[in-house]
Amino acid sequence: MYIKEWLANQTHVATSVFHLGRYCDDWKASTYPTGMPSFHLVLEGQCWLRFTDRNTVVNLSEGDIVFFFFNMPFYLVSSPEANTENIPKKSMYSISEPKDGDTALLCGFLHPKTIQGEILFALLPEFMIIKKDDTSSQKISQLVAILQLECSVSQSGCELALARLTDLLLVYIVEQIVDEHLVDIKLLDISQHAPFSDLLLQIMHNPTLDWSIDMMAGKVNMSRSTFIRKIDDICGYTPNELVTRLRINIAINLLRRGYKVEEVTSRVGYESLSGFNKAFRKITSSTPADFWKAR
Repeated sequence: MYIKEWLANQTHVATSVFHLGRYCDDWKASTYPTGMPSFHLVLEGQCWLRFTDRNTVVNLSEGDIVFFFFNMPFYLVSSPEANTENIPKKSMYSISEPKDGDTALLCGFLHPKTIQGEILFALLPEFMIIKKDDTSSQKISQLVAILQLECSVSQSGCELALARLTDLLLVYIVEQIVDEHLVDIKLLDISQHAPFSDLLLQIMHNPTLDWSIDMMAGKVNMSRSTFIRKIDDICGYTPNELVTRLRINIAINLLRRGYKVEEVTSRVGYESLSGFNKAFRKITSSTPADFWKAR
Protein backbone atom coordinates (compact mmCIF):
# COMPACT_ATOMS: atom_id res chain seq x y z
CA MET A 1 0.00 0.00 0.00
CA TYR A 2 1.18 3.51 -0.80
CA ILE A 3 1.02 6.27 1.80
CA LYS A 4 -1.50 8.34 -0.17
CA GLU A 5 -3.83 5.36 -0.33
CA TRP A 6 -3.40 4.82 3.40
CA LEU A 7 -4.10 8.48 4.16
CA ALA A 8 -7.13 8.44 1.86
CA ASN A 9 -8.65 5.77 4.11
CA GLN A 10 -8.25 8.00 7.18
CA THR A 11 -10.92 10.63 7.73
CA HIS A 12 -9.59 12.04 10.97
CA VAL A 13 -5.95 12.96 10.35
CA ALA A 14 -6.18 16.68 9.78
CA THR A 15 -4.85 20.14 10.59
CA SER A 16 -6.28 23.32 12.05
CA VAL A 17 -5.00 26.89 12.08
CA PHE A 18 -4.05 28.23 15.52
CA HIS A 19 -2.82 31.69 14.66
CA LEU A 20 -1.69 33.76 11.70
CA GLY A 21 0.11 37.03 12.22
CA ARG A 22 3.36 38.88 12.88
CA TYR A 23 5.86 39.38 15.67
CA CYS A 24 8.25 42.31 15.99
CA ASP A 25 11.27 43.20 18.17
CA ASP A 26 12.10 40.65 20.91
CA TRP A 27 9.57 37.83 21.09
CA LYS A 28 9.04 34.16 21.81
CA ALA A 29 6.22 31.78 20.93
CA SER A 30 5.39 28.13 21.56
CA THR A 31 2.48 25.73 21.23
CA TYR A 32 4.09 23.22 23.60
CA PRO A 33 1.86 24.13 26.59
CA THR A 34 -1.19 23.01 24.61
CA GLY A 35 0.03 19.40 24.64
CA MET A 36 -0.78 18.98 20.95
CA PRO A 37 1.32 18.15 17.86
CA SER A 38 1.79 21.27 15.75
CA PHE A 39 3.24 22.88 12.63
CA HIS A 40 4.86 26.27 12.01
CA LEU A 41 5.46 27.94 8.64
CA VAL A 42 7.62 31.05 8.33
CA LEU A 43 5.78 33.26 5.84
CA GLU A 44 8.19 36.22 5.95
CA GLY A 45 11.38 37.14 7.79
CA GLN A 46 13.20 34.69 10.01
CA CYS A 47 13.32 33.27 13.52
CA TRP A 48 15.12 30.57 15.50
CA LEU A 49 13.84 27.25 16.77
CA ARG A 50 15.15 26.54 20.26
CA PHE A 51 14.63 23.13 21.87
CA THR A 52 14.35 23.72 25.58
CA ASP A 53 15.48 20.20 26.54
CA ARG A 54 18.77 20.43 24.62
CA ASN A 55 21.33 22.98 23.51
CA THR A 56 20.13 23.19 19.92
CA VAL A 57 19.11 26.28 17.93
CA VAL A 58 18.05 26.14 14.27
CA ASN A 59 17.58 29.13 11.97
CA LEU A 60 14.26 29.25 10.12
CA SER A 61 13.79 31.59 7.16
CA GLU A 62 10.96 32.47 4.82
CA GLY A 63 9.38 29.31 3.40
CA ASP A 64 10.78 26.96 6.07
CA ILE A 65 8.44 24.65 7.98
CA VAL A 66 8.60 22.71 11.24
CA PHE A 67 6.25 19.79 11.88
CA PHE A 68 6.06 18.40 15.42
CA PHE A 69 4.40 14.98 15.22
CA PHE A 70 5.13 14.65 18.94
CA ASN A 71 4.62 17.50 21.37
CA MET A 72 8.17 18.55 22.28
CA PRO A 73 9.33 21.49 24.45
CA PHE A 74 10.44 24.31 22.16
CA TYR A 75 10.31 28.03 21.50
CA LEU A 76 10.37 30.07 18.33
CA VAL A 77 12.45 33.11 19.24
CA SER A 78 13.51 36.38 17.65
CA SER A 79 17.29 35.81 17.86
CA PRO A 80 19.71 32.90 18.36
CA GLU A 81 21.06 34.46 21.57
CA ALA A 82 17.64 35.16 23.05
CA ASN A 83 17.14 34.10 26.66
CA THR A 84 13.57 32.83 26.69
CA GLU A 85 13.23 33.47 30.42
CA ASN A 86 13.75 37.20 29.91
CA ILE A 87 11.43 37.66 26.93
CA PRO A 88 7.77 38.37 27.68
CA LYS A 89 5.10 36.65 25.66
CA LYS A 90 3.53 38.95 23.13
CA SER A 91 0.35 38.87 21.10
CA MET A 92 0.61 38.70 17.35
CA TYR A 93 -0.50 41.65 15.29
CA SER A 94 -2.30 41.49 11.96
CA ILE A 95 -0.68 39.78 8.99
CA SER A 96 -1.79 42.77 6.88
CA GLU A 97 0.34 45.25 8.91
CA PRO A 98 4.01 44.56 8.05
CA LYS A 99 6.79 46.32 9.96
CA ASP A 100 10.52 46.49 9.40
CA GLY A 101 12.31 43.39 10.66
CA ASP A 102 9.18 41.52 11.68
CA THR A 103 8.42 37.81 11.29
CA ALA A 104 5.17 36.48 9.84
CA LEU A 105 4.05 33.01 10.95
CA LEU A 106 1.29 30.54 10.20
CA CYS A 107 0.95 28.08 13.07
CA GLY A 108 -1.50 25.29 13.66
CA PHE A 109 -2.23 21.89 15.16
CA LEU A 110 -2.23 18.31 13.92
CA HIS A 111 -5.18 16.11 14.87
CA PRO A 112 -4.75 12.33 14.93
CA LYS A 113 -8.34 11.62 15.97
CA THR A 114 -8.28 7.85 15.41
CA ILE A 115 -6.04 5.04 16.62
CA GLN A 116 -4.69 4.80 13.07
CA GLY A 117 -3.75 8.47 13.16
CA GLU A 118 -2.06 8.05 16.54
CA ILE A 119 -0.05 5.13 15.16
CA LEU A 120 0.98 7.16 12.11
CA PHE A 121 2.28 10.00 14.26
CA ALA A 122 4.00 7.56 16.63
CA LEU A 123 5.84 5.96 13.70
CA LEU A 124 6.92 9.25 12.15
CA PRO A 125 10.02 11.14 13.30
CA GLU A 126 9.06 13.26 16.31
CA PHE A 127 9.74 16.41 14.32
CA MET A 128 10.73 17.40 10.80
CA ILE A 129 12.34 20.63 9.64
CA ILE A 130 11.66 21.25 5.95
CA LYS A 131 13.94 23.96 4.59
CA LYS A 132 12.65 25.84 1.57
CA ASP A 133 15.90 25.42 -0.37
CA ASP A 134 16.47 21.79 0.60
CA THR A 135 13.13 20.11 -0.02
CA SER A 136 13.21 17.42 -2.67
CA SER A 137 9.49 17.83 -3.29
CA GLN A 138 8.43 20.40 -5.85
CA LYS A 139 4.85 19.92 -4.65
CA ILE A 140 5.77 21.08 -1.16
CA SER A 141 7.55 24.16 -2.50
CA GLN A 142 4.61 25.10 -4.70
CA LEU A 143 2.09 24.54 -1.92
CA VAL A 144 4.11 26.71 0.47
CA ALA A 145 4.06 29.47 -2.16
CA ILE A 146 0.26 29.15 -2.40
CA LEU A 147 -0.04 29.31 1.38
CA GLN A 148 2.10 32.44 1.46
CA LEU A 149 -0.11 34.04 -1.19
CA GLU A 150 -3.32 33.03 0.58
CA CYS A 151 -2.06 34.42 3.88
CA SER A 152 -1.03 37.71 2.30
CA VAL A 153 -4.55 38.40 1.04
CA SER A 154 -6.53 36.56 3.70
CA GLN A 155 -9.38 38.18 5.53
CA SER A 156 -11.37 37.13 8.58
CA GLY A 157 -13.00 33.74 8.01
CA CYS A 158 -10.23 32.33 5.83
CA GLU A 159 -9.48 29.47 8.25
CA LEU A 160 -11.27 26.88 6.10
CA ALA A 161 -9.12 27.54 3.03
CA LEU A 162 -5.93 27.57 5.08
CA ALA A 163 -6.90 24.34 6.86
CA ARG A 164 -7.51 22.59 3.52
CA LEU A 165 -4.12 23.75 2.25
CA THR A 166 -2.33 22.67 5.41
CA ASP A 167 -4.17 19.31 5.26
CA LEU A 168 -2.61 18.82 1.84
CA LEU A 169 0.76 19.99 3.14
CA LEU A 170 0.57 17.29 5.83
CA VAL A 171 -0.07 14.66 3.14
CA TYR A 172 2.93 15.82 1.10
CA ILE A 173 5.20 15.92 4.15
CA VAL A 174 4.19 12.42 5.25
CA GLU A 175 4.64 11.19 1.68
CA GLN A 176 8.18 12.59 1.60
CA ILE A 177 9.02 11.02 4.97
CA VAL A 178 7.83 7.62 3.73
CA ASP A 179 9.68 8.02 0.43
CA GLU A 180 12.86 8.63 2.44
CA HIS A 181 12.23 5.30 4.22
CA LEU A 182 11.83 6.90 7.62
CA VAL A 183 8.68 4.94 8.45
CA ASP A 184 7.61 1.33 7.89
CA ILE A 185 4.50 1.35 5.69
CA LYS A 186 3.75 -2.28 6.61
CA LEU A 187 3.16 -1.23 10.20
CA LEU A 188 0.60 1.27 8.93
CA ASP A 189 -1.08 -1.52 6.99
CA ILE A 190 -1.51 -3.52 10.20
CA SER A 191 -3.01 -0.52 11.97
CA GLN A 192 -5.99 -0.56 9.60
CA HIS A 193 -7.12 -3.89 11.01
CA ALA A 194 -9.16 -3.25 14.14
CA PRO A 195 -7.99 -6.23 16.25
CA PHE A 196 -4.36 -5.17 15.80
CA SER A 197 -4.44 -1.36 15.96
CA ASP A 198 -4.99 -1.39 19.73
CA LEU A 199 -2.24 -3.95 20.13
CA LEU A 200 0.26 -1.80 18.22
CA LEU A 201 -0.41 1.16 20.49
CA GLN A 202 -0.08 -1.00 23.60
CA ILE A 203 3.31 -2.29 22.43
CA MET A 204 4.51 1.21 21.55
CA HIS A 205 3.37 2.59 24.90
CA ASN A 206 4.95 -0.33 26.81
CA PRO A 207 7.99 -1.49 24.81
CA THR A 208 9.76 -2.90 27.89
CA LEU A 209 7.15 -5.61 28.49
CA ASP A 210 7.89 -9.19 27.46
CA TRP A 211 5.61 -9.32 24.43
CA SER A 212 5.35 -13.08 23.90
CA ILE A 213 3.26 -14.50 21.06
CA ASP A 214 0.79 -15.96 23.55
CA MET A 215 0.43 -12.60 25.30
CA MET A 216 -0.20 -10.74 22.04
CA ALA A 217 -2.64 -13.37 20.78
CA GLY A 218 -4.57 -13.09 24.04
CA LYS A 219 -4.79 -9.30 23.66
CA VAL A 220 -6.66 -9.72 20.35
CA ASN A 221 -8.65 -12.79 21.46
CA MET A 222 -7.07 -15.16 18.94
CA SER A 223 -5.41 -18.52 19.16
CA ARG A 224 -1.65 -18.57 18.79
CA SER A 225 -1.78 -20.13 15.32
CA THR A 226 -4.49 -17.78 14.04
CA PHE A 227 -2.59 -14.76 15.33
CA ILE A 228 0.65 -15.82 13.62
CA ARG A 229 -1.16 -16.50 10.34
CA LYS A 230 -3.06 -13.21 10.30
CA ILE A 231 0.02 -11.11 11.04
CA ASP A 232 1.85 -12.87 8.22
CA ASP A 233 -1.09 -12.39 5.81
CA ILE A 234 -1.23 -8.64 6.48
CA CYS A 235 2.43 -7.66 6.45
CA GLY A 236 4.66 -10.70 6.07
CA TYR A 237 6.23 -10.23 9.51
CA THR A 238 6.41 -12.75 12.30
CA PRO A 239 4.94 -11.56 15.63
CA ASN A 240 8.44 -11.29 17.12
CA GLU A 241 9.64 -9.25 14.12
CA LEU A 242 6.62 -6.97 14.53
CA VAL A 243 7.60 -6.24 18.15
CA THR A 244 11.23 -5.71 17.17
CA ARG A 245 10.34 -3.21 14.45
CA LEU A 246 8.11 -1.23 16.80
CA ARG A 247 10.84 -1.15 19.44
CA ILE A 248 13.48 -0.04 16.96
CA ASN A 249 11.17 2.70 15.67
CA ILE A 250 10.88 4.03 19.23
CA ALA A 251 14.64 3.73 19.65
CA ILE A 252 15.27 5.75 16.50
CA ASN A 253 13.22 8.65 17.83
CA LEU A 254 14.94 8.51 21.23
CA LEU A 255 18.36 8.55 19.56
CA ARG A 256 17.27 11.50 17.39
CA ARG A 257 16.39 13.38 20.58
CA GLY A 258 19.89 12.81 21.93
CA TYR A 259 19.38 9.97 24.40
CA LYS A 260 22.53 7.87 24.82
CA VAL A 261 22.59 4.35 23.37
CA GLU A 262 22.81 2.67 26.77
CA GLU A 263 19.71 4.49 28.02
CA VAL A 264 17.74 3.75 24.86
CA THR A 265 18.63 0.05 25.14
CA SER A 266 16.74 -0.32 28.41
CA ARG A 267 13.93 2.07 27.43
CA VAL A 268 12.88 -0.15 24.51
CA GLY A 269 13.07 -3.47 26.30
CA TYR A 270 16.53 -4.87 25.61
CA GLU A 271 18.54 -6.34 28.48
CA SER A 272 21.85 -6.32 26.63
CA LEU A 273 23.57 -3.79 24.40
CA SER A 274 24.66 -6.55 22.02
CA GLY A 275 21.07 -7.69 21.50
CA PHE A 276 19.96 -4.12 20.85
CA ASN A 277 22.83 -3.54 18.42
CA LYS A 278 21.98 -6.69 16.49
CA ALA A 279 18.28 -5.83 16.18
CA PHE A 280 18.95 -2.19 15.30
CA ARG A 281 21.49 -3.07 12.62
CA LYS A 282 19.23 -5.71 11.06
CA ILE A 283 16.46 -3.16 10.49
CA THR A 284 18.42 0.04 9.79
CA SER A 285 21.74 -1.29 8.43
CA SER A 286 23.42 0.98 10.99
CA THR A 287 24.57 0.62 14.56
CA PRO A 288 22.83 2.68 17.25
CA ALA A 289 26.12 4.45 17.98
CA ASP A 290 26.63 5.45 14.34
CA PHE A 291 23.00 6.61 14.12
CA TRP A 292 23.41 8.69 17.29
CA LYS A 293 26.50 10.41 15.90
CA ALA A 294 24.79 11.24 12.58
CA ARG A 295 21.45 12.24 14.08
